Amino acid sequence: MSVLVLSPYPERLALPDATIADEDDDVLARAEACGADWIVSYGWRRILKGALLERYAGRIVNLHISYLPHNRGADPNFWSWWEDTPKGVSVHLIDEGVDTGAILAREEARFSPGPRTLATTYEDLRAQVEALFKRVWPDIAAGRVRPQPQPPGGPRPRRAAEKTAFFEALPAGWDTPVETVEAMGRTWRADEQERTMR
Repeated sequence: MSVLVLSPYPERLALPDATIADEDDDVLARAEACGADWIVSYGWRRILKGALLERYAGRIVNLHISYLPHNRGADPNFWSWWEDTPKGVSVHLIDEGVDTGAILAREEARFSPGPRTLATTYEDLRAQVEALFKRVWPDIAAGRVRPQPQPPGGPRPRRAAEKTAFFEALPAGWDTPVETVEAMGRTWRADEQERTMR
């Protein structure tokens, strides 16, 4: 079986004999050139669309560090704390939306004990989604996993630039304790609600 990997850190997926795409590759051409049966995306910043989605429908898998349908798009760990939404990881199919494809597997987050920051929780989520993928990948590749539509709900997908103003207010950037991020998010939401009621 041939797999094309779209990732800045493909070694973390432990897929032997996979073909690794470069960020500037034409993904469809690269997939066809290597005879890919599957495409696996992890941390890939480009949106996949058009002929690639048609040609590989149901065979493009994404690893996402959120408990879908919550926190689609960029920076899901940040938004889960800022907006106080469920935290977790998901392995899902890619469709024409942003992180809207059917779910193959998902788990609620398990964070390491001790002080938690945006940086430490991000690393915990990465380790968890990688472990989940390694467990379920053989069954996915063999066609033994039935994709499940995402439950309704969840906020709209986020773009990377949306967190800038909020993130700049954090006292220690990625090393800010998540309790501080949660408190700042609550204050911002309360202020926003008050502004809209005026």
